[in-house]
Amino acid sequence: MAILQLAVISKISILGIAPNLILIIAVALMLRNRPYDAFLIILIGGTILDIGSSLKFGIFIIIYVIILILIHLLINRISLIPNYFFSLLVLIGAFLFFNTIISLVYSGSLHWEILSDSIINSLWGILALLLVQKYIKVEEKLI
Repeated sequence: MAILQLAVISKISILGIAPNLILIIAVALMLRNRPYDAFLIILIGGTILDIGSSLKFGIFIIIYVIILILIHLLINRISLIPNYFFSLLVLIGAFLFFNTIISLVYSGSLHWEILSDSIINSLWGILALLLVQKYIKVEEKLI
């Protein structure tokens, strides 16, 4: 998936914004209570992105893992099955966090594109969540 993102998806853009496929799929899996699958996607995809990035090695993995931990804590704290509005808010928050950190690390400043990037990637995330819901069952919580 990371190779697909680097090679193909980065060339597809809406309003100049390419979807962050790895984070989109990982957050969608977290919202379906599939944390092990989400962390596996993050570790493999983040490693490949780190190898192909000009940023310091490990920055993508660290940011992705922090995002997934925060989402996991949020979902467990609220103890509800996420609806689409809640999912959209989680996705926007995840992308705002990701884009803010990357922007600060890469350029040292914030840009207005962070907001539009977060919204467009979140809409891609809702589409991915629909696909994940259709093909992947919710993992039951072990008590």
